[in-house]
Amino acid sequence: MISAVFHQRLIQMRRINVPIKLFQRYNNHILQHSSLRFYKQSGIVFAKKGKKHQFEVSHSIEENVLSLDGINVSMQCCIDNLEKDLMEKIKITTSKGALDNIMVNTSDGKFPLNQLGCISFRSAHLVDVIMHSKHVKESASAIQDSGLNLNTKIQGTTIHVTLPKITKQHRETLAKAAKEFCDKTKVDLRNKRSKYIMKLRKQTASKDILFQIEKQISQISEHFNKKADVMLKEKTRELIEGI
Repeated sequence: MISAVFHQRLIQMRRINVPIKLFQRYNNHILQHSSLRFYKQSGIVFAKKGKKHQFEVSHSIEENVLSLDGINVSMQCCIDNLEKDLMEKIKITTSKGALDNIMVNTSDGKFPLNQLGCISFRSAHLVDVIMHSKHVKESASAIQDSGLNLNTKIQGTTIHVTLPKITKQHRETLAKAAKEFCDKTKVDLRNKRSKYIMKLRKQTASKDILFQIEKQISQISEHFNKKADVMLKEKTRELIEGI
C-alpha cells in the first residue's frame, strides 16, 4: 500500500494550492514508486488545472465500503426501461402490440389490456377493444392516458379507439411524449444517486475515501444521464425527420 506520509503530503499540497507543475512533478515521482500500485488501483486521478477531478468508475476506490456493481446495474435498469418505452410506446404508426402493453389499474389489480379484452383492428385508423371484464371505464382511461395520442369512445362493453393520422402535429406529440419518458428516467437516476449517497454516508471510512466514492457515484449517474440524452436525441430525430 502507499505510504500514509506520501498520501497525506499529496492531500496537503492540493489543499494549499501548490502550483500545478510542482504538484504534478511530485505526483509523478510517487507514481513511479513501487508501492504506488495501490494508488493506481484505488481509482484516484488528479485533474489538470481548470478541469473537474475524474475518478475511475470500473470499480470502487474501497470495495469494503461500497461496491459500484450494484449501482451500475440499478442505473442500467433505468436506461433499459427507457429503451423499452421508446421502442414500444413511441411509434409513428400504432400497432396492435402497442395496445396489448397498456397497463390498466383496476380494483382487482393491475392488468395488461389484452387480458381484459379482445383487441381487433377494424381499419388502419380504428380499433375495437371488446371487453370481457367489468373494467370498461378504467380500460378506456388507460388507453387515453397511454401517451400514444389515442382517442376512445365507449359503446356498451366495446371501446372504439381512433388511431392518429401521421401528421406533423402527431410527430411532435410523440417527440414530446418521448421527452417525458426521458425526464422520468432522469428523475429515477437522481433518486438512485441520492439513495446510494445516503447509504455511503452511513459507512465507516475516512472523509477522503467517502468523498472519492461519492464522486464515483455522481460520475456513474452523469454517464447514464448522457446515455438517456443520446437515446432521446436519436428518437426525436427518427420522429421528426419525416416532417
